[in-house]
Amino acid sequence: MKENHYNKIPLLPSYFVKFVLLKEELAINNYREVFELISTQQENFENDRIKIILINNIELEQTNQWVQFFRRDLVFNQFLNLSLDYFIKGTDIFVIQRRGFYIYGKDFFFFPNKYWDNIRDNDDSIDVINLDREEELTIEKEYLILTLRSPGIHQQYIIPETNYYVLKINVELENLPEDLQRYIGWSDILEDRELAARNRDPINFFQHTANQIESGAFGRIAIPEKYKPHNRGISAHLLENVIVPVSYYTKSTGNERWDRIICAWLNSSIGLLIRFNARVVLGSASERLNGEQINQLYYPNINKIDDENIEIINNLFNNLINQSPLPPLEEHWIET
Repeated sequence: MKENHYNKIPLLPSYFVKFVLLKEELAINNYREVFELISTQQENFENDRIKIILINNIELEQTNQWVQFFRRDLVFNQFLNLSLDYFIKGTDIFVIQRRGFYIYGKDFFFFPNKYWDNIRDNDDSIDVINLDREEELTIEKEYLILTLRSPGIHQQYIIPETNYYVLKINVELENLPEDLQRYIGWSDILEDRELAARNRDPINFFQHTANQIESGAFGRIAIPEKYKPHNRGISAHLLENVIVPVSYYTKSTGNERWDRIICAWLNSSIGLLIRFNARVVLGSASERLNGEQINQLYYPNINKIDDENIEIINNLFNNLINQSPLPPLEEHWIET
């Protein structure tokens, strides 16, 4: 057996890194005391001038978002002191946990799109128009499903109203209505690499896309994966017969009443603090929370909430919904 030369590299010993938060400006009259505290302190320490947190190097290497080490005590200690008997992790309550659907050819499957605008939303169909071709078509809702689009479009509404549709074709093309066949024929001229697979095998392409949509996410709670607190007004959507694309995760407890409570919690002040503490900060002021991180958050144990408090929560939640469009999350703190 070949010797792995990497085994010869000695492991670095475990050590602690000190994170220091100064609560007052460093000045000639206090720098010696500050230096002495930083040099000698061997455990977490805090007074009215300084806060020192010791973090093990192994824990430090698991994240590049070091700011979380300063805020986690504030959030989690206050939260956990409430009593964990009243809270439960998402892994124990969600029976539906899915990411939104992913499809190729967004400017073909979504309405409206880059080429076609919705001009009328009828009971059983929508009318779309292509201004460049001066052509109008009617697409039956039998082949359409209401959907959200990118999170930025719906970021101020807990229950988003949407006029976006996604096309779902799971029948033989020759059996489709005439206008829909004309629409598919129009797409033949598109120089869209995402539609190349359709040209090779159109039957399986449409069926595969329909399967993606059907398996894609019919949970009642939709949580965007990425968001920007400085312009996003809500933390989670409550869905009503709407599906979501891949930029969202959807969750459901399997109980409509409980889903409302969970969505209210995610949009509450404490829920937002818990979410912010778990997030990963990206560039351009964006933040991310993936499906597993959402599952690991704490949620109210519904079985511990009596009917009177459920009614109070519902009334508060309805008031919040009725305030839509909501201001950015950062302004929520100012208003409260």
